[in-house]
Amino acid sequence: MKLSALSPRYEAIQETRVWIELYPRLKRLAEMAAKADINFTIDAEEADRLVLSLKLLEQLAREPSLGTWRGLGLAVQAYQTRAVALIPLLAGLAKDSGRRLMVRLVKGAYWDSEIKRAQVGGRAGHPVFTTKPATDLSYLAVARALIEAHPYLYTQFATHNAHTLAATRAIAVNTPIEHQRLHGMGETLYAAGHRHVRAADASHLCPGGGRTRIFCPIWCGGYWKTAPTPASCICLLDDDTPPEAVAADPISQVEAQPGPHPRIRLPRDMYGDRLNSFWR
Repeated sequence: MKLSALSPRYEAIQETRVWIELYPRLKRLAEMAAKADINFTIDAEEADRLVLSLKLLEQLAREPSLGTWRGLGLAVQAYQTRAVALIPLLAGLAKDSGRRLMVRLVKGAYWDSEIKRAQVGGRAGHPVFTTKPATDLSYLAVARALIEAHPYLYTQFATHNAHTLAATRAIAVNTPIEHQRLHGMGETLYAAGHRHVRAADASHLCPGGGRTRIFCPIWCGGYWKTAPTPASCICLLDDDTPPEAVAADPISQVEAQPGPHPRIRLPRDMYGDRLNSFWR
């Protein structure tokens, strides 16, 4: 559920209105999901809305009207620099509230706007990683933290990246997890992955990594916008692309080029010879 679709003023500076206008609607939808015993995930938004999303999630997790329902969840974006720090908070909430939470781990879909917002605001840094390998590595770090938080958190890995798919299944070992792919994307990748899992299951090597959910977003409005097709999905169909390139190791890539992207300046330095006027 996209909270920004429930209210046009879903913003940190409008928190009072959010609690008055948005939360009652969110609670009713969660109660309907609990009654039907289906999953209900608060979708990811821009970094400026993260704290507000966490507050709403915490209130929902403690609602007596939701009973013992275990379908409440949150989408976490690995490209946010705060992603790893979120997992202990979510695990703590699940343990304290007595409600297991689902966490849908994605790479992130608002990279361009996050960079632009930081630049316009003259911030000290960017709220997201500025290189793809750093995001891929963050995804694996968050994945390990999520798996270690079992059984308080149930992990859902949304990915169309060959290395990420293989790595998360290897990390999970005996922990129950699921993978998710968008409808119409990644069929070849996941078909190959399922063949590997069936072979591993026969050897009792990979009992926790075989469930896949087909994710079909529905946008209530004029159009649906999703992230660009991941490169690894395209490269799988290119016979000239070696497997090593499709499943490149992000750790080696980050070690080869550590730090932020060399061509993306900090927001305060974006004008070169003078500081951004918004910088304080």
